[in-house]
Amino acid sequence: MLVCIIFALLTASASLMPSHAPARAAQPVRCRASPCRASAEWNELINMAAALSDAGSLEADVLRVAATTSRGAASSSADATRMEDLISQLEASNQPDVSNGALDGSWLLAYAGCPAYRSSPFFWAFEALAGSAGNPLLAITDGLPFYRVGAARQIISNTAASAGTLVSAIEVSLYIFDALLPPQRSVMTSTARTATDPTDPQSLTLEMLTTEVKESNLPFSGSASFPTQRIFDAIKAGSSTVRLRTSYLSSTMRVTRAPDGAILVYLRE
Repeated sequence: MLVCIIFALLTASASLMPSHAPARAAQPVRCRASPCRASAEWNELINMAAALSDAGSLEADVLRVAATTSRGAASSSADATRMEDLISQLEASNQPDVSNGALDGSWLLAYAGCPAYRSSPFFWAFEALAGSAGNPLLAITDGLPFYRVGAARQIISNTAASAGTLVSAIEVSLYIFDALLPPQRSVMTSTARTATDPTDPQSLTLEMLTTEVKESNLPFSGSASFPTQRIFDAIKAGSSTVRLRTSYLSSTMRVTRAPDGAILVYLRE
């Protein structure tokens, strides 16, 4: 069982870990920005979105911080404090009701207060399953070298129904011997069943079903599928179910807080 979980985490974050990659010493892990920066094309998209926003709006200010910090990956402590202040102002301005399907659509990650790949609810479920025992593995995963996270999307549908769907798709490229080999690209795709939360109109509950490696040029990756719900719930009942809480919502932007409080900002596509 543990081998399956490790396999899923490593394929999800980088699709392949070099056998010579050094392991980091076990230490407490908190969701933080990764040294691996977002690719330039995503910074350009964020800059364009900021330019199209009202020049004096809080949303435009949020996008400017996102662009200048490489989607949060290069944030200083001052940047993080500035973003927290802006997001707190947005959150105070509205309390969205997502029970009516307001989240349906495709959303592109513009800022993450944690490594961007951990915007996937798969990792929220893993943390619910493993607790602090998963910290050493997450420390290794956060520190894997030679990879870049591209577009991170959530495609949400039919959430006003009794059983909607959320698909988290995160592009990961692995760079080893750049001069000799092309980047090894894959899309970590996690699928969840959604349901409204009668106790909190700002939340959806997510039952994590599967995590797969798709659109990959890695050998044998076509068979890389992990039955998240079956394995996680067999180890710890209910651990595959997590909550997606939307703390701010407009026609163009969504703010989600990860279970540990990390800020995730999405733009509607």
